[in-house]
This record gives sequence, C-alpha cells and structure tokens, in this order.
Amino acid sequence: MNFNLAFKLYFDKHYKMKKTINLNLKKSNLSITFLKLSNKKWYKIHQNYAPIFIDYNFLMLLDFQYYRNRDFDLAKMYMALFMLFGGHNNYDDFKCSFSYKFKLTLKKKGKKYTYGLSMYDMKGNMPYFAYYRKPREGENPDVYQNPIDDEFSKEDMRLCTMTFISFLEGFYLGYKPYFSQSFYRVNHSCRLIYGFKKEQFFTKYFAYDTEKDYEKFQKKITSLEEKKVMQTDMSKDFWD
Repeated sequence: MNFNLAFKLYFDKHYKMKKTINLNLKKSNLSITFLKLSNKKWYKIHQNYAPIFIDYNFLMLLDFQYYRNRDFDLAKMYMALFMLFGGHNNYDDFKCSFSYKFKLTLKKKGKKYTYGLSMYDMKGNMPYFAYYRKPREGENPDVYQNPIDDEFSKEDMRLCTMTFISFLEGFYLGYKPYFSQSFYRVNHSCRLIYGFKKEQFFTKYFAYDTEKDYEKFQKKITSLEEKKVMQTDMSKDFWD
C-alpha cells in the first residue's frame, strides 16, 4: 500500500468531518484539542473571553521566512481546513475570504484550561491567529490581554501556531492526490481570487492601476459565478 492511500484511509477513519483534532506540543509539555465551533457557539465564547494581543512579529516572520519557501498558500490551507473541519465561520467578506473559529482545550501539568482561537486571512495575507482567554478577576474584559505564562505563554502560542500550520500542510500533502472539488474564494480588499479547477490550484491577483483592472476583476468573479462546476460547498460565502 502506498503512502498516500494509507494516509487517505487513516484520515477517513480518524478525522473526516469530526471537526476536532489533538496536537501534542512536547517542548511545552502541552496537549491541545482543537474543536471547530459553529457561529452560535463562537458567539457565546466571545461574550466571556477577551482577545490576547496578536503576535504580529511572529506572523510577519512566518510570512517572510516560512510560507515564502514552501508550496503552501491560501488555496491549499483552505482545502486542508475545509476537509478537516467542514464549512468556515462568518467573516468580513471585504477584507477576508474565510474564517475558522475553535475552542482550545489545553492540558498542562495535570491542569485543564479553555481558550479560543480565530483564524482568518486578512487582505490576502496568510491567516492571522487570534487567541482568546477568560479575563482574570480585576482585568478589564473589554481590552486586549497579555498571555498567562503558567497556562498558555507567548512561546506556547507560537509553538501551537507553528504546529497547527505544519499539521495542515502535512494533511494537504497527503490528501491532495485524492482532492478533486472545484472551488473559488474572493478577497475583495486586495483583488485576489484563488481556488481549485481542472485538477489544479490557482491564485490570481488583479491590478489596481485603472478602472479596467477593476472591471477585469469583476468580470472574472462573474465568470466563476456562472460556472455550475464552481458552485460547490467550498465556494459558499456563508454558512448557518
């Protein structure tokens, strides 16, 4: 049995549409369960959790030193996310093209903690990772929070982000020989269209220079909307 077929069988048995995965971060002695949430369940978490300061320096490092050296872009990450977790969550449909929301259950040194994670692409960039936690007594829940080092430190979050990205990339590499669903996604803010058609992933940026550039962008969207083969679940704007 070849590796790709073995991977497909293992995925179908253990992961397919369960909307949850487990990752072990041995360096941090940390186990994390990712549970994909519905929009309604994410709203409930969002009411009681506050965002942690986004680690922009690390995200920039990923952009300049990781993604640029790998064949793993938005189209391929979206494929991995969709096949593992199903339809995306609600998102800003001008600045973004998808979002995924997770409840994170952390186990560390015999204790359990609950966090939130929102993943979303922003203006054509690879996804931001925004983590959330419950404010401690005396903390203002309406402002960004600092990490809690003995629970989920900044370094833990970086390792979690990197491990999750690597997991998604590994999944993409193992599953791509069996992937055949046409789709397209649009990020209007940077005039980006990406997806999968005719057995190939594609990414296309459109220029900003003239009105004709905008017309070409809109014409391409219209042409994709008119193709029945492209109207798949992966192309849907929003889910319930």
